[in-house]
Amino acid sequence: MEKSIEMTPPTFPPQAEVGYTIQVRFRFNITPFVAQQKVNTYLLLNVGQMVSAGEPTLLINQGAYWKVPIFCAFPSMKRREYLGELVMDAESGAIVLNKSSLKSASEIETRVDALYDSLTALSART
Repeated sequence: MEKSIEMTPPTFPPQAEVGYTIQVRFRFNITPFVAQQKVNTYLLLNVGQMVSAGEPTLLINQGAYWKVPIFCAFPSMKRREYLGELVMDAESGAIVLNKSSLKSASEIETRVDALYDSLTALSART
């Protein structure tokens, strides 16, 4: 059975009492900042300049990965829309498309086009 843990840095009020223990061993070569930069480079080279990476979260699933949300900006509509995630190996820095919700650059482009069409249709009705 495959188990995974996804973690974001916790935010607690002052003097909150919290306790949890997790022991996982992996080589942490890629920081969240570097993961976001590498995904932005991948997007710029393979998709275009309207898509960008958001803040990564740590995903523990048969190894350590960064799950990086992908957004598309539509400045003329003053919108920034979520598209899905790309997953990056936290040790090697490789983008792992088969673990990602977005499986290819062409799928990202297709989602951007579909989202643009739906937003322009919505704005035309209002």
